[in-house]
Amino acid sequence: MKKFFAAALTAAFTMSMAIGSFAAAVPSGAFISQNHAKTASLHSSKYDKTAEGGAWAKEGDNYIYKYAEGAHANSVWLEIDGKWYHFNGGSVMDTGWIQDGGNWYYLNPEEGADCGSMATGWNCIDGTWYYFGESDGFSGILYQNTETPDGFQVNETGAWIEE
Repeated sequence: MKKFFAAALTAAFTMSMAIGSFAAAVPSGAFISQNHAKTASLHSSKYDKTAEGGAWAKEGDNYIYKYAEGAHANSVWLEIDGKWYHFNGGSVMDTGWIQDGGNWYYLNPEEGADCGSMATGWNCIDGTWYYFGESDGFSGILYQNTETPDGFQVNETGAWIEE
């Protein structure tokens, strides 16, 4: 059954984000569960501005987001057109692996419409399958050292444990 799932999952996500680089080793101990308290503050206090009326801009090789009043998004998560993006302290949109508040996230590094958007659900990154939260309050958080909502085990780095 699990071999069938693996084949089906691979086929289903062939068009998903499949290229990326592990910018840093994912630490163990970032256990994700339905009782994870970090998310409540992450999804409320950091979103004090809205992306409404703002615009994307490219400065050199970097993407930034300017609020309607002209200020740059800085050290914040923003939902833009239904997708989540993270902007670092230099106001640059992050891509690849990032850690925020003790949690790991993966932001699409590929140029195109989804560049910088937060991964959710199952994603194959550099040939390894990872699961990122999909529900409100846990969206985008890498599951580590636990069972995913669909019943599969992931190890301390978040990689799917094939049986």
